[in-house]
Amino acid sequence: MKKKLITYSLWGNRPEYMIGAIRNSEMIKDIYPEWEGLFFIHKDVNPDVINKIKNNSKVIIFNTEANHSACILRYFPIVFSGVDMFVSRDCDSRLSDKEYQAVKEWESSDYQFHTMRDSIYHSNPPVLAGMCGFKTKGKVDKNWIWNTLTNFSTGNYGDDQRGLSFLYSTHSDSFLEHDDLLSRKSKIFPNHKPFNYGKFIGQKINENDIPYDDLGISVFWSNNEPIFVKK
Repeated sequence: MKKKLITYSLWGNRPEYMIGAIRNSEMIKDIYPEWEGLFFIHKDVNPDVINKIKNNSKVIIFNTEANHSACILRYFPIVFSGVDMFVSRDCDSRLSDKEYQAVKEWESSDYQFHTMRDSIYHSNPPVLAGMCGFKTKGKVDKNWIWNTLTNFSTGNYGDDQRGLSFLYSTHSDSFLEHDDLLSRKSKIFPNHKPFNYGKFIGQKINENDIPYDDLGISVFWSNNEPIFVKK
């Protein structure tokens, strides 16, 4: 059987990420049957959170600096032995059948990489760090992929996005792209079940399972920290 992973990075103590990680670990078996969750978690994360995630997913503890360099770790399985494919997701969003149906379509294709865009917020960059997937075998060497992504790691917000944008700029023909807005060469999403949380893939959701959009809040970033602004 192919080994297929859903990967996350988790550090700090912000509740929307801690609770989101727990929620997603619980949802995997229902949304992504035959897939495993793998969470890269900083050693200082609350042990209760880690143990709850361990109930449903595998955990790898890391002890490097707790900053945005950790985002790159969720792509580390590209060089893992025995892993056929994985998808990278964000802790502060929720898994959905819409993305799963798109991933299944990508899995059965010849494309090595996958990217999704499901909102007007997703117009740029071309590959969103929490909405992409990788097959470990393909025309692009997996060691080159890992080295390329880590070369963009500076500890700053957006390092992962910049690395993925470079990968897209050099190998865009290896990406299957799902995008109902059809803003680039892409396919529309397959039929899917309704969302359990939110309205689109990758939507930011708080620790109470409420999308920030429904609270009338926009999320911006400044000095590598999220700023929540009332609309």
